[in-house]
Amino acid sequence: MPADKRKRIETIDEIEGFLEQSNISPKNISRLEILAKSDNHEIQSLAALVLEIAKAHPRKRKWRQFLAQNRRDLYDRLKEKGFIEDDFRLDDESDFVTF
Repeated sequence: MPADKRKRIETIDEIEGFLEQSNISPKNISRLEILAKSDNHEIQSLAALVLEIAKAHPRKRKWRQFLAQNRRDLYDRLKEKGFIEDDFRLDDESDFVTF
């Protein structure tokens, strides 16, 4: 496999790994800021998305619910990229999220 292709795959795996962590640390946010300036558009857009999520809700616990309720734009972008399969919908009669 060519080195540039391998590096691209490793970098995407690194970015996706931030979403699996229990907390996206300031050090990881700095790394995402660097990756968001990448020459590769795919890496740049994915890093920018995860960076926005880290700034909005850096903890893993209930981040999908938080995004569904408060940052639907980020939630929808994650869903488009295939990171979210189920859909949170706000119930019209309450503040609770339903599936």
